[in-house]
Amino acid sequence: MLQRADEGVKKARAVATAGETELHVGASYTPAAPILPDIVRACQHALPNVHIKLHDWTHDQTLAGLREGRLQLAFVLRVPKAPPLRDLRFEELLRLQPQLAVAPEHPFARRRSVSLADAAREPFIVLA
Repeated sequence: MLQRADEGVKKARAVATAGETELHVGASYTPAAPILPDIVRACQHALPNVHIKLHDWTHDQTLAGLREGRLQLAFVLRVPKAPPLRDLRFEELLRLQPQLAVAPEHPFARRRSVSLADAAREPFIVLA
């Protein structure tokens, strides 16, 4: 966690060195949830005069915000099958394992594991 927070501080320092006092960060709270509080806390400690403004935008809005300069950095999921984003630089901070959540009365709730084939036959609610 400290190493990940340190990476965020380095990015923020680069913005602060450029003379900016506000750091605009795009963050999808679900994937960034485990690391975001530590990164923000470390940035605030290291750069007390820089105001961090978080933006909870969709993936496409976040990428557009980076390209248009409305965001200086962002925490996004890098989708393996998406077209390459050559104009942006990525650094992997965290690998997440997909999780399947079901109601307690669902038949999968009694299983220790669920195969992808079984899960594929179920209706899903997913994040956009």
